[in-house]
Amino acid sequence: MIQRNITIDFFKALAAFSVVSLHVGNYDGFHEMVGVFIRLSGRWAVPFFFIVSGYFLGKNLDKINTYVYKQMFRIVRVLCFSSLLFLPYVFLKNGLQGGYDFFFSAEFFLRSTYFHLWYLNSLLLGLVLISFFYRFKLQKVLWLISLFLIIAAVISDVLAYSNTINEALFIYFRQLISIPFLFIGILLSNKHIMNKLTLLFACILVLLGIVIQLTEAYVWNLLLGSNPMEHQFLFGTLFFSLGMFGISLNITIQNQCFLSEIGKNYSLGIYLLHPLWIPVISVLLNVLIFKNRSIYSFLKAIITSVMTMLTLILCRRHIPIVKELIDGKSILNR
Repeated sequence: MIQRNITIDFFKALAAFSVVSLHVGNYDGFHEMVGVFIRLSGRWAVPFFFIVSGYFLGKNLDKINTYVYKQMFRIVRVLCFSSLLFLPYVFLKNGLQGGYDFFFSAEFFLRSTYFHLWYLNSLLLGLVLISFFYRFKLQKVLWLISLFLIIAAVISDVLAYSNTINEALFIYFRQLISIPFLFIGILLSNKHIMNKLTLLFACILVLLGIVIQLTEAYVWNLLLGSNPMEHQFLFGTLFFSLGMFGISLNITIQNQCFLSEIGKNYSLGIYLLHPLWIPVISVLLNVLIFKNRSIYSFLKAIITSVMTMLTLILCRRHIPIVKELIDGKSILNR
């Protein structure tokens, strides 16, 4: 049995909170660059989650079919339950007829009932395809596919957010972005490769990632008029997420701490449930006539994170079946 990595749990918590920071707004009260920096600095989170999944998949390559089957079954359960949770939003946004039509649209198959659930669909698809390539020993093809998908995702992101092409093309490539990051995780599960990703190298990758993302965002803004706030995947995002994972491999946390416990027990739940709280917190802050826009988004991020955490803790204590459905675990499997 693979020993649990407490440091990776710690970084999973940081990644979950980074996702929340992305979804609460544009940090309007600050200079634009501050908002761009905060939002781009949170883009490492989802690729990091994919890398983590690939890393543990790589540790189970000897039984890849069984492992992938179990993970797929878990993801499907989480996706079904999460989709039901956000189902009312579909009808609130689109109306009765529009909601019905939504279930027959490509958008539903790409991201289910809410925008952030694309992650689960992508992870599911990525695991299926990675398993296929490894089963038929097509790893060399995976290198080419991964390189193509990363380049395609960046180019389509830039063109989509400069209104040069329809955003749908980027959404399609984003759906496949789990493949290269799962593959990266698998490669890093090899000790020979992992040893090359030293702590110093990982830190350099993070710094490079931040600088490259900011540079890309403003260069494309200058050349194509793209909105630097909206970019979801740039070349710097690859370096940033890889560096963060490298740091998590090189730093050893011996004992469980607050953040590692959150990463272990609640990171997926935070990712899935935080959009339920964002509109509620927004209304409450507006009702309180909160005029200081400089810390509005910060407050919304903090309160949303806290309320999501409290929701998950209460579910774990009083409605365990809900917590286990969010985690994809069955009470029967205890």
